[in-house]
Amino acid sequence: MNQFTSGKVKTFFEEQDNYRDRKGMVHAEQDPVILEFMAQHADASSIVLEVGGGSGYMLDLVNLHVGPNRLYNCEIVPGTYRVQVNPAITLVGGDCLQLPFRSGFCDFVIIKNVLHHLVGGTRKQSKGLALQAVNELARVLRPGGHLIIVEQHHRHRLFADIAFWITMLFAKVGVGVPSLGLNKNVIVSFLTPAEIESYVRGTGTNIVVSDHAKVEIPFIYRVTILLKDLGRSLIIGKVEGGNQS
Repeated sequence: MNQFTSGKVKTFFEEQDNYRDRKGMVHAEQDPVILEFMAQHADASSIVLEVGGGSGYMLDLVNLHVGPNRLYNCEIVPGTYRVQVNPAITLVGGDCLQLPFRSGFCDFVIIKNVLHHLVGGTRKQSKGLALQAVNELARVLRPGGHLIIVEQHHRHRLFADIAFWITMLFAKVGVGVPSLGLNKNVIVSFLTPAEIESYVRGTGTNIVVSDHAKVEIPFIYRVTILLKDLGRSLIIGKVEGGNQS
């Protein structure tokens, strides 16, 4: 990300007080599926990394319901989340474009609603950043490890393009319209479900779980048309041999 867009992302999450104390099930449809899957594939010795985990609520759920206690949360604003909801979590500063971990470091990588915050000066650059992030997530997984992605998506590429440029404009002029979901510090670059899956497969990762659910949004957002087809994707992939470099 460039200095402007990176600064916007950091400022937004530094200002979100409600994210600091999050605990419990945040995504009622996806979180139980993740926990059930991990219960079948993880054990107490598994190393679990979450990228952009905020308060650590997801890692806390993993610790409580699955068992692993070798838990790492890599945060772009570690100072904001220095107090994690579970003391077993090790907080590390860094971002998903250049993770501060060796190749093959962990058994599971979790990333939730981060990819659409990776924005460059254009949509093409933004998609390139999302692809770079997915490659980096696969890099730090051992062969046979699992990549878990929960991500907001938009089913229509054209509307996602328009939403990107509108949010970029408002961010550039420093103006927000809360009633329309426009925050002066938020620029969004939504991917389609097909794009997310293609990025995962491009790493040589075999997709074993794929679910794309529509998200209910306030009526005012649906009226704008641009955001009426937002959804949330859950993708779990198994990294095959040869991803590590």
